[in-house]
Amino acid sequence: AIINATAGIKDTAARTQLLLQQIAKESNDKKPRYFNVLSAIGGSKAFNELQSAFASGDDATKAAAVTALSKASGASTARALYKIASTNAAYKETALNGYIDIITKSKFTGDQKLLMLQDAMELATTAKQKQTILDEAGNCRSFAALTFAGKYLDDAAAQQTAALAVLDIASANKDFSGDITRNLLTKTMSVLNGRDADYQ
Repeated sequence: AIINATAGIKDTAARTQLLLQQIAKESNDKKPRYFNVLSAIGGSKAFNELQSAFASGDDATKAAAVTALSKASGASTARALYKIASTNAAYKETALNGYIDIITKSKFTGDQKLLMLQDAMELATTAKQKQTILDEAGNCRSFAALTFAGKYLDDAAAQQTAALAVLDIASANKDFSGDITRNLLTKTMSVLNGRDADYQ
């Protein structure tokens, strides 16, 4: 009821405060039901509550907190999710997916995104994670992004996405030249197949 009652409050700080007051009254097993609402509202108080819930909660609370954080945005949330993914195996996949999602939806600069994507790739374990990372790297349009994507042309789970990223970056930067670019493009052409290869 309190969630619906606060829905019409446009002042996010006031709405967050009301929710936090209600959460404080709830038993531990009922607190997680408010987490997604806090995530949607955003702001430092909501973020701090979710981070605190993960740090001190039981397994169910931790899982709910990570899920809520993964739906949020902002640099602070990204850092928190990366730390969780780096140090908590049980919540690694959810946290890393949230971290990657924040990067793709953010307005961070291309250089900032690339550094974060490189960090994410070090933790990535699924093909989908690698593909999403490389797909976003293709939007960074820098030489560093080109060489980053090029490292995964031999990765069976990600090579098609890597090849398209290399191609996108090189196509957007005609001034990229030299042996590194040439070798990556040659390798890219051998990797691409089907419709993408026909397009070339």
